Amino acid sequence: MDKLNFVAIILVALFTAIAFYVDLTSGKLPNWLTMPALLIGLLFQSAVNGWGGLQHALLGALVGFVLLFILFIIGGGGGGDVKFMAALGAWFGPILILLVFVASAVLALIITIAIFVGKMMFRAKSDNAEPGETGDSTQKKLDIARQTIPYGVPVCLASWIILLLKLATLLKPPLDNA
Repeated sequence: MDKLNFVAIILVALFTAIAFYVDLTSGKLPNWLTMPALLIGLLFQSAVNGWGGLQHALLGALVGFVLLFILFIIGGGGGGDVKFMAALGAWFGPILILLVFVASAVLALIITIAIFVGKMMFRAKSDNAEPGETGDSTQKKLDIARQTIPYGVPVCLASWIILLLKLATLLKPPLDNA
């Protein structure tokens, strides 16, 4: 793996680490994060791979955008998620962004099931409240059980899986156009 591909992997890892934290703590993926990541991805691909790299990045961004825009229209995500996936598409290209999308859907399902099981456990515990336990502490447990994970989190996790596979040379580096 050449140095430029390693730089791309590091930049995507950094971008997704920031996105993971911001989305987890605020529930939003702001423009100050997604738009520079998209622009830098397009510029990086263009600088490294020329016109073909820019075309590849634009197609990846378009695929990422369309996939999440469909979910956005039906109420399955926010505008930040759409721009986030477009930015990742500029870095990963059209094929790998499809893999990120599928992997993130699987991870979102796993996380949703885990949250559901957690809710069931909290409800079971609150039904069997300890003597002297107040309604406030029971309500606090239920509020915790109602928390959800923003969609950017499984997208970041899926991106890291793809990046790790790339580092293990199981997939082509993110800057290849073929």
